Amino acid sequence: MNYILYENFCSNPQAYWFWFEVVFVVGCCMGSFLNVCIWRMPLGESVITAPSHCPKCGHQIKWYENIPLISFLCLRAKCSGCKQPITWRYFIVELLTGTLFAIAYIAITYKKMPFSLMIPAGAMIMLAVSAAFIDFEHRIIPDALNFPAMVVGGIFWIAEYFTGAIRLEGLIITLFCGFAAWGFFIFLAWLGAKIFKAEALGMGDVKFLAAAAFLFGPSMIIEYFAGLLIASLSGFLFGVVHALLKKQDLRGSTLPFGPFLASGMVIAMYLPHCK
Repeated sequence: MNYILYENFCSNPQAYWFWFEVVFVVGCCMGSFLNVCIWRMPLGESVITAPSHCPKCGHQIKWYENIPLISFLCLRAKCSGCKQPITWRYFIVELLTGTLFAIAYIAITYKKMPFSLMIPAGAMIMLAVSAAFIDFEHRIIPDALNFPAMVVGGIFWIAEYFTGAIRLEGLIITLFCGFAAWGFFIFLAWLGAKIFKAEALGMGDVKFLAAAAFLFGPSMIIEYFAGLLIASLSGFLFGVVHALLKKQDLRGSTLPFGPFLASGMVIAMYLPHCK
């Protein structure tokens, strides 16, 4: 039952690529929603109630002006109201999210894994993309991103247990790893602050890592730590190069860690599956 998508679709190229296109379109739509989150969450605005509007002139965006990728190109990257340029970030986020969704689809079917894993994979992608862009610009990863991701991960794996997809020990491991990661990285952040006399790991980063642990689940613990290693090494190397180019003291040089955590976790999610 878990491999029904692989058996039915991978043996039928037309069906397989039809669903590939569906997943890509869904990912682009999720990217459109992430653009709202990236803009509004740091400002403390609702991402649900307020209608989409131009941040420069307040022009309320009509439905046909909000079609992922297509509307941006048709409008030639300009608001239809004030004719001011629209940042290319909107197009990039939509395309990036759709592409990562499509890659996740290929990875899951190639590994003959249950298609239901697109739920935590999609949630991880959405968390990573939005966290990377927000942290890069504002140096924060909002709780409004991390806590829903934790809830999605927890509910998904509990549902998987009750449907018989995972055993009780798998559920216990997932929940334990999520809460343990939260506690461990809080301690690590405290220890780093004591040693370096400065914030070494923000609480947003800590909650991001806990959310990722919930989403990765019981069978991807090795991949989780691989993602953490990738993020740490890439962040350290980039920090060293940045400090050298800017001729700054490495100890006084600060960079947002969120983009590196996001990249590391997404890359690790696509690594060969370890059972």
